[in-house]
Amino acid sequence: MNKYMPMFALFIAVFLSQCKKEEEVIETGNEIFKYAWGNNDQIFIEDYKFHSCKYLDTLENQLEGDSLVPIKFINGDRLTITQLVPTSLKMMEKEGMTEFVITRAQFLSDTFNFATKKYIGKQFLLLFSNTSTTRVYELKTNEVELPEIRSNYQPQFKINGYSVGDKIQRDQVEIIYSDIFGSRVTEEAYLVGNEDIKLTIVGHQYIERIEKANIRDEDLDPLIKSIDKIFSKDHEYEEIENGVEEFREIVKGYYWNEKDVSIFLQKIELPFENKENNFWRLEYSNYIITNILQNYLQASPENI
Repeated sequence: MNKYMPMFALFIAVFLSQCKKEEEVIETGNEIFKYAWGNNDQIFIEDYKFHSCKYLDTLENQLEGDSLVPIKFINGDRLTITQLVPTSLKMMEKEGMTEFVITRAQFLSDTFNFATKKYIGKQFLLLFSNTSTTRVYELKTNEVELPEIRSNYQPQFKINGYSVGDKIQRDQVEIIYSDIFGSRVTEEAYLVGNEDIKLTIVGHQYIERIEKANIRDEDLDPLIKSIDKIFSKDHEYEEIENGVEEFREIVKGYYWNEKDVSIFLQKIELPFENKENNFWRLEYSNYIITNILQNYLQASPENI
């Protein structure tokens, strides 16, 4: 018997085992990553790979080239992306202007959880981690209908029956201010019959932000407990004093921030104010919704 046969057989077994593992990774990593995802005209993800720049062009002070780096999947719901990023910057004066110059770039990896979401008639891939800003990519492959995956991964909160991201009918609001940003209209509005609820509305129908005013002290504890329940960790509390003694203001605030959902509950106490008429105010926002509405909502007759 050839003395190299056992080693060769072992090599084949390991190779086939590795192939099987890679197939399993692709399955558990989810087939959505074989499609093209990106922003505007740029593709970032396709065929289970991430488009990364290849090198630092020191003359142009920017990252250049295109390299397809395989995405590594972990246990089906997590993945690692490797890309070239600036790791060292230097501030320099040039022609009377101050600019940052990239002096070093490295290939670095970051691990993300992922979810998909259908919103405003589009399909989005969300990559979120504890170390970096959530990435939002739009599906660029045409005529593909993908299932939503962990689309409700964020804390779910409602004020008077509405969440940030909901659609709202025009007859349910009273518009108090309107402005145009880019090609879309952004409006401030009260709920009809309730001026304690103020909404920021984009494209005439999508709720981007919700505020609730005139929250009394006696209603504070039940409200805090109800918000604590929807987050995985309890609130943070902060109290700040500003000004000199006779004009000192005290800013009190409760804060929640998790998976791009932010809730602030705040009031300002002034020495000359009647404390019985000093109420709390709540602000509720969602970075994912704001990102999508600002960057992906197309101008159309109903949105402008």
